[in-house]
Amino acid sequence: MREGTVMVYVGVVQMAMGANELRPANRDAILDVAVKDADVFASAIHASDRLKVRTTVDAALHATVPPDVRAKLTRIREAMSRTDCVGLCAL
Repeated sequence: MREGTVMVYVGVVQMAMGANELRPANRDAILDVAVKDADVFASAIHASDRLKVRTTVDAALHATVPPDVRAKLTRIREAMSRTDCVGLCAL
């Protein structure tokens, strides 16, 4: 489950970097769900896995992305910056 969560978030961020490939409405719908659930999924994965997501987000933030995408990626990064390990993370 954890590796799947990491793969989904890394994929969403990579998709956002290639945002021209999707219609903005579709891109935004995917990003909105990822942002909405980022805190929940961050609590389910280990800190090392959160780092993988943050590294991908950091690369995306250094690329040219629209301001609205940048804001959503920043929110995902914030969620994945948690250092605690409780709940599913602790198992």
